[in-house]
Amino acid sequence: MQLLPIFGLLVIFLLLVSGCSSPPSQAITQKPTVPTPSQSATKAPISTPITTLITTLKTTTVSQTICDCSYNRYNCADFSPRSAAQACYDYCIAQGKGDIHGLDGDKNGVACES
Repeated sequence: MQLLPIFGLLVIFLLLVSGCSSPPSQAITQKPTVPTPSQSATKAPISTPITTLITTLKTTTVSQTICDCSYNRYNCADFSPRSAAQACYDYCIAQGKGDIHGLDGDKNGVACES
C-alpha cells in the first residue's frame, strides 16, 4: 500500500492551508503568476497554489527501501499481510531486479496469490 505519497500530500496541503509558505524539508519553487490586464488568460494562465503543489509532488521522488532486492531473500510466508509481499514485489520490479524472490509464481503481476 502506498500511503507515503498520500500522507505527504495531506501534510503539504495542511501546511499551505495553515499559512505556511512551504513544508520544512522542501520549498515549493514555483510562485503563482497572475496575468496583467493586457494579457489574455490563454496566454498567461493563473497558476494556483494547488497546481504548484501537484506539480511539485509529481516531480518529487521519495526514496524509501521497501525490501532487499539484492538476492533471493524472501518467501510469501515472510510477509503479513499479503499487501506487504505485493509492495516488495513491485519495488524489486521498479528497481530492475525482476521477481528476484519468486513471489509471483504464475507471472501475472500479483504476488503470493496462493
